[in-house]
Order: sequence, then C-alpha cells, then structure tokens
Amino acid sequence: MDIVTFKAELKEALAQVLIALADNFSAYEMMSFDLGIHPWHGYIEPSFLTTQDTVGLKEIGSWMLYNFADTNIEKWSAVKHLAEWMRSFYELDPEQHLIQLFIAAAEVVKSPEVLRAFKHYRTTPYFFVSVYNPDDSTFSNYCA
Repeated sequence: MDIVTFKAELKEALAQVLIALADNFSAYEMMSFDLGIHPWHGYIEPSFLTTQDTVGLKEIGSWMLYNFADTNIEKWSAVKHLAEWMRSFYELDPEQHLIQLFIAAAEVVKSPEVLRAFKHYRTTPYFFVSVYNPDDSTFSNYCA
C-alpha cells in the first residue's frame, strides 16, 4: 500500500460509515466532525461534537459521539488494515511520515465524497471538519 491507496480506501470507508450511521444520530445537531488519527498507536477515530455536548472543542475524547464508528458498526473493522498500515508507515520515518499522514487525513475529510455524506446529518450553520495532531500544543487544524 502507499499513501494514495491509503487515502482512497479511507475516503471510501469513512463516507460509507457516515451514511450508514446517519439515522442513528438523527436526534443530534452536529457542530463539528473530527477525524482523529494516532499513527503511533494505529488508531483512526471519527467523532462528532454535537450541540448537546457540554465539553469543549479540544476535549475530543469526551465528546458524546467520540469514535462513534468503533462502537456502532462492524463495517468500521474494514479500516483495521488501514490503521495497521498507517502505524507501519509512520514507524518507517516518524518525522517525515507524520505530517504526510495528517495531510492525507485532512484531504480525506475534505473530499467531495465525505463532505456529501455530511448532508445526511443535521448540522449547525457553522459546522466544520477537522484533523488535529493531538500532540501539537497549538491545536492547528489540518483541514483549515
């Protein structure tokens, strides 16, 4: 696998899981979507911040719909090989590959296919998407 294949497969899997779970979350209005990637652990975690959440933007792990795909659908297991590849790719050259992986994840989240999937959700007028490096103290959004 290479980074192009990784992006293509992640884009397809993310769009599919977003569409598949939309009805489950129809009671919520979404303020933000974050695709958490943790290359050093091999984790890929999609999360929504809703208007019902009482925690802040930076507290993604405390969002009500944190890593929602992992706990709601077996299809998300389809990304297991992507998470494993991501970890292996990162370990080959952590300094260089880390940035490439965050940029790739941001490109996935901003892709037309994934953005179309959000149309299945109730979103606020200020809804936005994000990919953050959880170890970056500046909390810079790679999607910005």
